[in-house]
Amino acid sequence: MEKKLYTIAPLRNDASVAKRVHPMVRLNRMVRMFGCPMAVVLVATARLDEPTPRWMWAALIAYAVAWPQVAYWLARLSKDQKRAAHLCLMFDCACFGASGTLLGNQLVPSFVLMTGILTAVAGVGGVPLFLAGLTVLGVVFVAGSFATDWKEAARSDLLTIFLSLAIAFLFQLLLAIQAFFQARELIQRRRLIEEQSQQIVEQNEALETAMGRAEDARVAMEAANLAKSRFLANMSHELRTPLNAIIGYTELILDATYGEIPERVRGTLQRVERSGRHLLGLINEVLDLSKIEAGQFKLDTAPFSLADTAAA
Repeated sequence: MEKKLYTIAPLRNDASVAKRVHPMVRLNRMVRMFGCPMAVVLVATARLDEPTPRWMWAALIAYAVAWPQVAYWLARLSKDQKRAAHLCLMFDCACFGASGTLLGNQLVPSFVLMTGILTAVAGVGGVPLFLAGLTVLGVVFVAGSFATDWKEAARSDLLTIFLSLAIAFLFQLLLAIQAFFQARELIQRRRLIEEQSQQIVEQNEALETAMGRAEDARVAMEAANLAKSRFLANMSHELRTPLNAIIGYTELILDATYGEIPERVRGTLQRVERSGRHLLGLINEVLDLSKIEAGQFKLDTAPFSLADTAAA
């Protein structure tokens, strides 16, 4: 019978790395690599005519260039990558809240930046993360508002408004791209899960078929073994009957029942008797084993000498 070994294939893991990167971490880095520089350009444009210390320019450049990579590696090296990504988004909310102060609380660009970051946060974490981001952004924004003259801040030139609208459009485009990649990854995962489920179903069916074949083979083997035992039991009985006759007639001849026999013939007959008894013992043992296997063996109780048995 053909034997096949069926094993369940391991789940495929395309990102076979030491530690798999959460999809949210990758997507957030992509959005930051475009969104952070655009936000910094908007803030820098609004502050070109304002006295700005060097450390503030350095902070803006670091946020635009270094922060996307820093946030990515902080989240990737964290034990809980999703939670770390959420915390990095809260830092982004704080930075965008502070941008209101850097923009002199100009309404249009401030609204664009804050709407963009809150939309991104809501797209990533839903309503709970949106409320947390709104709280952080609001606290930082209100704290910075006390140092701003709102009457002066209400004036915005055409360049700032144009940049604000352009950045708003780019933010929406980035969010649409992010949603597209998230949806595509979900579709791929669903397709992979369906393929793996189908493989498991097929392997289970193959395993059940193999187990059925093994059970049929076991039943056939037991039937063949039982037939063998019955055959040996019958054949042993049929062999023992004529062998007893041979041994009996040999004894009669040796006892001179049919007249005296030469010594040369006596020796030959004695060897025939010994060989016959030896063969009869072997047949009796085979018969006993066959009866045990066939379930037909019966014990006969009788007294015996333990010393004689041990000596034998």
